[in-house]
Amino acid sequence: MKKIVILLAMINLVGLLFYTGCENNYPDSLWPTDTIYRPNPVITSIDPPDSTFSGIGILTITGQNFSTVKAENFVYFGAKTGTIQSASATELVVQAPVLTGDSITINVWVTKTIEYATYTQVYALKNAIVQFKGVGSDLKATAIAVDKNEGVYALLDKKKIVRIANPDAVCDTVGSSVALGITNATSLRLGPNNYLYLLRGNNRIYRLPLDGGPATPLENYVQVSSRVTDMDFDINKNIFAGGKGFKIECVHTSDNSTFTAAQPGIGYSINSLRVFDGYLYMAARNDTAAGVVEGIWKYQITNANGDLGAKELVFDWTTYAGSAGPKILSVDFDENGLMYLGLDKDNALAKLNPANGTIEGFVYPEIMIPKTAWMSWGNSIYLYINRDSDKVAERRIIRVNMNDAKGAPYYGLE
Repeated sequence: MKKIVILLAMINLVGLLFYTGCENNYPDSLWPTDTIYRPNPVITSIDPPDSTFSGIGILTITGQNFSTVKAENFVYFGAKTGTIQSASATELVVQAPVLTGDSITINVWVTKTIEYATYTQVYALKNAIVQFKGVGSDLKATAIAVDKNEGVYALLDKKKIVRIANPDAVCDTVGSSVALGITNATSLRLGPNNYLYLLRGNNRIYRLPLDGGPATPLENYVQVSSRVTDMDFDINKNIFAGGKGFKIECVHTSDNSTFTAAQPGIGYSINSLRVFDGYLYMAARNDTAAGVVEGIWKYQITNANGDLGAKELVFDWTTYAGSAGPKILSVDFDENGLMYLGLDKDNALAKLNPANGTIEGFVYPEIMIPKTAWMSWGNSIYLYINRDSDKVAERRIIRVNMNDAKGAPYYGLE
């Protein structure tokens, strides 16, 4: 019994020594005392305030307590982060992520802050490009035209001319090209008296009355003196057409008479024509020239008859892009006079300022892909493009939201 008491006393003594010899290593607080926290970020405004484009839109977030180090700022659009372009203590410039939705929450967090800032209203990220669902890559479109109601016309399936009311609509047949054996359209334009005009690369201009029904055949309208691949109307409803025949032809729609309005020269192959502000602009290549090989030229339209002035060089594309650079397939203007060049590779659309002869950049290079075989403005902020491609899956008719820009006046529509 005595031995048991002595043993218990020794165990208690060891336990007491062990307890009193251990130090408490737990921190006094859950927050380390040596960490210095920044003031929480604050959002006071965002520009644009309610929406921008998915993947390409640039937002300016104004507020307080941001970091001047870009990598220490995080802007969340829902669960995705945007890309910080620049940062100061009161402003963040951020590119939106690839995400679409009408009710997206924007939060800002800064390294070493406890709380994030939340924008007080929901935000929308929208698509800048919408594909026409009724025209798949299996139905290759050639040229396109757009009416006042944003309906798109195209030659499809090598035999029928269709109208697509909007990107979600199915194709409605408005006429047939079977009778004339036309399997390709190099240019389509809406013109006077509710006709759709069509070129196919020969010396004839065709037209289709749009009030005749789906079985209405194309008409063999007029014959000109050279091969023509593109055309446009001036303010007097004259047609200017040109192509690989080294000429620009003029057609008076009032009496269907024709004449040669200009001869750019031997070797000039015209890819695209567009009338703007009293001038006819021409995108062309000259395979025999010692100087400019490819570029943009213009002719002044001198009177109502369609007579043209001297050829003037607007932009030397070969000097800019190089001999191995992209080719210009189509051109168009916005209402402010910027010229859009549809390209066959590298980028889809270049912006040219004809007033000073400079390229001002490219349209949505992050998401736009070539080839821009044909384009036409609608009646608002939309630019419609027939996107051709060597890859079948990329062939589409698309509608591009040009944000604040609108198309220049088109004189074919009444």
